[in-house]
Amino acid sequence: AVVSTQSTGEQIVVVTLTGRGAVDNAGKELMRLIHYTKTLGDLNRMTSLHDVIPMTSLHDDVMGHLELLGVKLIPRLSSFQARELTPYEVGEAAWKENVQYLQTVPVLAVLVRAINAFQLVAELLRDKRESIMSETPEHAYKLASLLFFEKELYSDEIMRPRQLHLPPPRTHVNSIISKDKARLTLSDLPERLVYQSEGILKSMLAPPRIIPALLETGLIQSMGKIMKRLEQEEFSIVGLYLSRTDRLVVCVQAENAVYKLSQLVGPADLREAKMNHQFSLRASFASHASDFHAPLSYSASVEEVKEHFPRGLCCPNTLDLQAEGITHSHVDELCDGSLSRRLASKTCPLKPLLQTVCVVFPPDLLKPAKHTRLSPASQLLTLLQTCQFEVVNARLLTIPSNLFPKFRAIFKLRSEICQTFVGRPCLALALQRENAVSCFSQILQGTNANGKKLLSTYGHMILNTPNKNANIDQLKFFFDILSVRCKDQIE
Repeated sequence: AVVSTQSTGEQIVVVTLTGRGAVDNAGKELMRLIHYTKTLGDLNRMTSLHDVIPMTSLHDDVMGHLELLGVKLIPRLSSFQARELTPYEVGEAAWKENVQYLQTVPVLAVLVRAINAFQLVAELLRDKRESIMSETPEHAYKLASLLFFEKELYSDEIMRPRQLHLPPPRTHVNSIISKDKARLTLSDLPERLVYQSEGILKSMLAPPRIIPALLETGLIQSMGKIMKRLEQEEFSIVGLYLSRTDRLVVCVQAENAVYKLSQLVGPADLREAKMNHQFSLRASFASHASDFHAPLSYSASVEEVKEHFPRGLCCPNTLDLQAEGITHSHVDELCDGSLSRRLASKTCPLKPLLQTVCVVFPPDLLKPAKHTRLSPASQLLTLLQTCQFEVVNARLLTIPSNLFPKFRAIFKLRSEICQTFVGRPCLALALQRENAVSCFSQILQGTNANGKKLLSTYGHMILNTPNKNANIDQLKFFFDILSVRCKDQIE
């Protein structure tokens, strides 16, 4: 697997400047590439690499986005290197001439890294005829390994644009041999020895780093639409619940998730969000800056994920989850197989028909539908909220295997349907509305044409019951609290 091509993840690009003129102006071209204009002044006054030396105030004054990983001057390319570097294909008229040319002129090779690096570098080198850049991650790795040795490449953490949003470099040490030649396992090793930095070239072959990020919001009435926005941006929801303070807490996973989520949430200044970030969550839904919260750094995100999801997440294990001590493949511990909880109701004179219904979206409804990034679950929840159903609790959970007999009994499920829940997360919802239990299906049938089409495709998969006693058992099975907005409370 080669480094991801998504613009939201870091990308590494190889750039070569060929010919005597390009090398003579290497200082200017290098500064143009890594874009340190505010620090070093007018690029037109730079004529050589000597202009690069007085680099001061790098922390605050750097305008650019690209992290410099390596620079190498190659006096002459070998025949093999020239054939790999030429932008022409074998058989094209200019191929032979260009290969011969590349073997007779000096080449300056530069390796840079950034988010969306291919687009950034392409824009910077748009009119540069004597420059060649790698066009794909595969091409970048091929050229990097051809022109550089691993020891010639170094990460510049000061200049790494999104370092705060990213986990530290890690590689797994499967085992180590001690002085007495005894084989040790991971559990025998101190934590500092289990994870170590990996080289630049090796990192280019690593799969995408899928990391967690946390989103907190008080806009429960827009929960379905917020879930849809997250899915549209290719986040995977791996944790979700309604807190005791009546705020929705969601844990998502994606490549470069912390930065990506902060961009989706938008700036804290609502005026700026609505003027310059119209498609952000704050611009779309918020009336106060506190309506959304997302940590702005990887370390803060990890701490908040561990705080809000101490029992773990509903996702497979990753190297970063293991390193941070975040439990994976979590099996729920709050489900009550004994149904010992008690549901207490209070009267609502203004809404005497108000009821609380338990609705479960099975695992198959949480997967993105064909030809779309959206899951049926987010679309169905949006439909439910459009029909005035109010979310008074929500939980993403994996049902423990020992509670499957009780789960099957209270929902009256066939064995084959029950099997689809094994080891897979489902979404349990507590919804409040007038006649929510007794008229659930009829309420949904009153929706528009798009809603009816959605229901005709997925409605049969929704789990709920019109029986009031069975509904109470379902609520007690899944939930230990309900929102203060709910007329019913679980004790």
